[in-house]
Amino acid sequence: MPGNLPASLGLGAQGSPLVQCLNNAPGGTSGLSCQDLSFALVPRLMRAEQTIGTRSRIGGLLNLEYRPMDNLRFRADVLYSDQQNEFSQHQLMQVVRSYNNQIPIDFTLNQDRVLTSGTFGNTYFLNQSDYGDTPSRLLYRSGAVEWDISDDLRFSVSGMMNSSRQRNTAIQYTIQSAPPTTPLTFHPYGTPAPAAAPAVNLNPTNTGQIGIYNYNPGDLTPSIQTNLDLATYNRYFWQEGRDGQTNQDLEQKAIRFDFVAGDATTFQLSAGFMKNVFDRRIVSYGGGQIAICFTRGYCGSTFTSERASLVEAIPDAQLGNYLKELPSMELFKGAPFNAGFNNGWLVPDFDKIASVVDLDYFREGINPGNTAANYGNSYARRDLLEDTTSGYLMVDGRQEIFGRELRFNGGVRYASTFQRANGRVNDIILFGGTGVTIREFDNKYDNFLPSANLAYLITDTLVLRGAAAKTVTGVNPADLLPGFSFNLDGDTYDLGNPELQPFTADNFDVGIEWYTRSRAVFTFNAWWKKIANYPFVLRTQRPFNTLNVDIAQLPERTRNGINAIGGQNALINVQQRDNSDLVINLTGYEFQYIQPLDFLLKGLGFNANVTHITQTLSGERPPNFNPNALLAGLAPWTYNITGYYESKAFQIRASFVHRDENLDRVCPCDNVPGDQYSIATDYLDAQISFPLPFYPKAAFTIQAQNLLRQVQLSRFEKQEARPYNGSYAGRNFVVGLRANL
Repeated sequence: MPGNLPASLGLGAQGSPLVQCLNNAPGGTSGLSCQDLSFALVPRLMRAEQTIGTRSRIGGLLNLEYRPMDNLRFRADVLYSDQQNEFSQHQLMQVVRSYNNQIPIDFTLNQDRVLTSGTFGNTYFLNQSDYGDTPSRLLYRSGAVEWDISDDLRFSVSGMMNSSRQRNTAIQYTIQSAPPTTPLTFHPYGTPAPAAAPAVNLNPTNTGQIGIYNYNPGDLTPSIQTNLDLATYNRYFWQEGRDGQTNQDLEQKAIRFDFVAGDATTFQLSAGFMKNVFDRRIVSYGGGQIAICFTRGYCGSTFTSERASLVEAIPDAQLGNYLKELPSMELFKGAPFNAGFNNGWLVPDFDKIASVVDLDYFREGINPGNTAANYGNSYARRDLLEDTTSGYLMVDGRQEIFGRELRFNGGVRYASTFQRANGRVNDIILFGGTGVTIREFDNKYDNFLPSANLAYLITDTLVLRGAAAKTVTGVNPADLLPGFSFNLDGDTYDLGNPELQPFTADNFDVGIEWYTRSRAVFTFNAWWKKIANYPFVLRTQRPFNTLNVDIAQLPERTRNGINAIGGQNALINVQQRDNSDLVINLTGYEFQYIQPLDFLLKGLGFNANVTHITQTLSGERPPNFNPNALLAGLAPWTYNITGYYESKAFQIRASFVHRDENLDRVCPCDNVPGDQYSIATDYLDAQISFPLPFYPKAAFTIQAQNLLRQVQLSRFEKQEARPYNGSYAGRNFVVGLRANL
């Protein structure tokens, strides 16, 4: 019997013999056989999270139009937006993954080998808080000239410029509820530091802390109980701090020419040209050596810190004085599920810590510059350019066929797109890697995209519609950069792909519309979509020793995580976005019913919509490929109904939306088989608005969202005992004022 368990568990004296769990016989402290315990599915992290903050936005729009002649128009538009978002995110989690010192006690599994009850002895908790400040500004300008040369000949030219600036300041503090085996040390500021920081072992050895896990059928989530009073517990120890920033600048410029000849009521020919350049630069810094410098004062041998680090300014013995109660506790207490953390926990006090640690210095003052070696070797730059040149030829008009009118529109668009991405690439973790460099990759593709739309008036109240089009979706330039990165615990390895290509879709649509005498509208549409070359995330599991990665180059926590799951033989989740040879076949149909009820009460009405979607794959599936789907997030059935009443005095509407259970994430994920599914959801929202009596051009609005208190929840393989993520935002109310000057 281990000695690092509380006596209150009643497991016997330290050193007393245990029954061996061999030959499928239960034994040890778990009460399971060694075989059952080895294949038991337990949570990786049992975590509660809260996000709270403020958001403000100021915007303005200016429209100008000048008509020197009836056939000549000049237009100009200016849009400005200033948005300020400030938030904090607090998480408390019982650690299971990458920690081998826990002791399983009295485990019970269901028929799927999923843990339903048991105690984790010698456990501990991670307490992590993030602060974000993300101000952004947007300035949009556009202008156009429209010239009606004659009644059936028109020409226009337009241009736009879009500028955006965004800054994201991010601070993160991670503390743990039990002392590390080797606590964090610090290097005093003002003195030269060695090239490398002394090694630490953050895993606790003898915690005395337990987590009692329990899941009852029908509960949304399992629950955790512990021998700690989390709401008041303050004996935490530093694990890591991060202080970083990301700046993003965006510039977009476009110009367009359009030429139209003919009459749209008979036959019209249109042609046009467009040039669009989208340029974005993203700069971030604050990880790597900066994190160690900020946390412990080890800033490398080439830079001497002039400010006290976290551990120097706030030793573990004083850390409890820099904690405060979890804010906004009412949201947790009112949640329809309780994972065991609803009484709250203490969290880092960002303002109080900032009073003794110079955050600006560690963010901006550690070897600033614009090369990969600056900011403690953490400077990362990404320049993303997309330059598209396109043109189109289109015909539209109306013709009589069999005594009824046919309305048609058809044409072809040609687009040539050039993409370029450059940024920080660090292959130092690979055997033979050259280290941190700024590299550049580009991509070019050309597409002819035909489309056609038809509407045939069978009667004055019955319309038959049909459409076909080929569309293309370009590559996200950020995905072109190669990447070689592990997550913190080393069980997931992400790779980039400079050879990604865009994906195309063939779209077909047919529908019928019936306009009744009571002003009701019935519509039915059926559609088909074939998606080729889709860039899905390919997830495979590969032994670590096949990845060409030098484990000695990885951070200590990542090395410990890999060693905990098998070292060189550990199975690693490898993720890489790649174009698929499979074709995604989407089939759907939609029914809509719009019905004004003026015959009952003027201004009263409703509309209803039902949508059904199915997807299949065609083509040869590679070995071990998940056969379920490539596209996640498509609910088989979605239906909504909206009722409204509109008058001069006020307007009110209420909407109900249902989405079926649907595939949320294609796996394997987290080292276990099984896809993730989101549960079915029902949302009820309402809104009322009314003009101000003293200024009719202004309207006061009240929006009520999620009146049914819907929870968002995803599960592995639709199994209730295996929830992955649950979130609850409560009922939300938004009050607004809108005015036309």
